[in-house]
Order: sequence, then C-alpha cells, then structure tokens
Amino acid sequence: MQHNCIRILGIDNDPAISRLLKRTFNAQNIAFEYAKTGKCGLQKLDTFHPELILLDIDLKDITGKELIQKILCQVSTPVVVLTENNQESKIVEFLNLGANDYITKPFNPNDLVAKIRAIWRREVLQRQDMIYCGGLTIDLMKNQVMLGGKAINLSSTEWVLLKELARANGEPLSYEELTLRLKKRVGKRVSSQINARYIRQYVAFIRKKLDDSASSPRYIFTEYNFGYRLNAE
Repeated sequence: MQHNCIRILGIDNDPAISRLLKRTFNAQNIAFEYAKTGKCGLQKLDTFHPELILLDIDLKDITGKELIQKILCQVSTPVVVLTENNQESKIVEFLNLGANDYITKPFNPNDLVAKIRAIWRREVLQRQDMIYCGGLTIDLMKNQVMLGGKAINLSSTEWVLLKELARANGEPLSYEELTLRLKKRVGKRVSSQINARYIRQYVAFIRKKLDDSASSPRYIFTEYNFGYRLNAE
C-alpha cells in the first residue's frame, strides 16, 4: 500500500497537538481523523477503520494502559504511542502491552512523517516471512538466519537485535530504540542491564558470527553517534 493511502487515527486530548497532526498529514495527503477522548477513539475504530493509531498515553477519560488493551482486543492495527522524553518506564510498559513503536513530544512535523512512514514500512515488512540482505537470509517464521546457505547460530539477544534491524527495512534505529525494543523482549533481571554499551557489545557479537566488519561492513552499518542500520540492498 502506498504511503498516501494510510488512514491514521490520532487519540490525544491536546488541541494544539491535534491541529499540528492534522496540518502535517493533510500536507502529505494522508487521511487523518482525530479523537480527543479514549471513548471517541474506540468509536472511530468502527467508522474510520484506521491503519495506524497515534495514541497519547496521558488521556483524561481512560488510562492509556486500559485504552491500548481495549484497542488491541478490537483490532490488530499498529499502535504508536505519543509520550514525553522522560517517560522511558512508560514506553517499555506500553511496548510490552502491544504498542508497535513510540514518538516523543515535542516533535518536528517532518520528522514525524518520516518516522510514521518508516513504522508503516516496517509493519508491512513484518507480514513477510523472509528478509534478504545480500547473501544473508532472515527467516522470521523459523527464527533462523542463513549466510551463504549455512545456518548461523545466534543467541536470543542477538536474534532480537538482528530481527529489529531487518524489520526497519534499511532505516537506522537509534541506541534508544534498540534498547527499548530489546527490553520488551527480555526478562526484568536482564532488562536493567541493557543500555547503549550493551547494544554495541551484542552487535559486535552478531558481526563476528556474520563475518562482518565495523570498518568495512556488508550487513550492519554504524550510524555515528546514533545507532545502526541493516543494509537493505
């Protein structure tokens, strides 16, 4: 599906945010509906049939936790939470509840559109079973990685990181994003240990198993002072 065909539902009780979202998406020919309460947002699921939901986690009529549970009981639509910069614990909680991604406020409109498009591409890609990257094949159904026809044995942490990079479809993922996504997949005991240094260490492990090089990479590229991306060519 093309990007300008995406139907986005925004659920946010801040009128200024809703106006900014409307202007931003209208300029990109993206269909957008706004709901200022959780109750209204649930009603629009049946009337608007959104393909992506932007959800403020601090609504007045219903808790964000309760709302995302209600949404996911009704539809399988990707949910992206809108949150403040200092709410990492809440972001992890919502990712664990089933949110697909997050966007921090305040945000630049152009950055917002770029991130929404990247999220949508990733969601479309997740429906695929196989991802190919040169001689590297990633089988999402079997949780298997093949390099030149040979199976590569990855730890659970290495697999999660490689899978997230693969699903980003060539878009770079920041250390923060990779940290939050990894925390979503592991137990609480390990979760407290995960940070940018931990991510770098495990990416190094993956590169070694893929016979990849940080200085001359074929598969995993470093985005300086930001994070990593998987070569999508």
